[in-house]
Amino acid sequence: MAPQPFAPSRKGSIVQHWQLPFLGLQTFPAELTAFEIRYFFSFTATEREAILSRYGDSHRLAAALQIGFLKMTGCPLDAFDTLPPAVLSHLGTVLDIAILAPTSLRALYGRRSTLYEHQAWAAGLLGFRPLTERRQRMLVIPMRREAHNAITIPRLVAFAQRWLYERRILIPDDRRLRDLARAASTEAEQALYDTIHQHIPPSVRATWEAALFTPHRGTVSALEWLQQGPRRTRRGLKDQLEKVQFLKALHVDASA
Repeated sequence: MAPQPFAPSRKGSIVQHWQLPFLGLQTFPAELTAFEIRYFFSFTATEREAILSRYGDSHRLAAALQIGFLKMTGCPLDAFDTLPPAVLSHLGTVLDIAILAPTSLRALYGRRSTLYEHQAWAAGLLGFRPLTERRQRMLVIPMRREAHNAITIPRLVAFAQRWLYERRILIPDDRRLRDLARAASTEAEQALYDTIHQHIPPSVRATWEAALFTPHRGTVSALEWLQQGPRRTRRGLKDQLEKVQFLKALHVDASA
């Protein structure tokens, strides 16, 4: 059975787990499956009517690309790279228009102003709004909370991308989100540092520091070993249990 066209609600929607790698992309990914192409680049009756209201096949194709790409990534399409032939072929079929391949955005848009107009039009049709300063302040609050759980900047950026997409807010460039993630992470680290110094005696902190920075099995420090993610093997379970015993030997559980 063919997948139903993806139609985001203005009230937001839950991101499918397999869609997460697409969020925030500025260009088409190297590969898209036939399912993914049909899912994002097939259209509801309302979307199809809006696309066909555009004058000429090239503008209809460009409008369809903007809608599908925004559904897929949460970002407007503006990279002038050559467009994926499989996506173009699919759009030619579903819209019944002629496709001259290879095609790029540069070939479809004679003027930048038309590109920007199409981007705004697609965002309005799908209910996406820009990331204003007010909305950014709203984003920072859950990012600060998540920073206590996300141990890396990329994971915190991925959290922000998902949060924005589910609320129909356009995902900004990677640099902007990384700046927000670094600020949230720094605040979380400072809060943790202050809590430790407030509740853990200096002698205990000194013991922990010596243990954590001692080489573990002669390769990495104990701290780096503890930060390693679990492996999906029987050995991985053994490693996790070993980490628990290591922390218990430091009486971390008694200090919580």
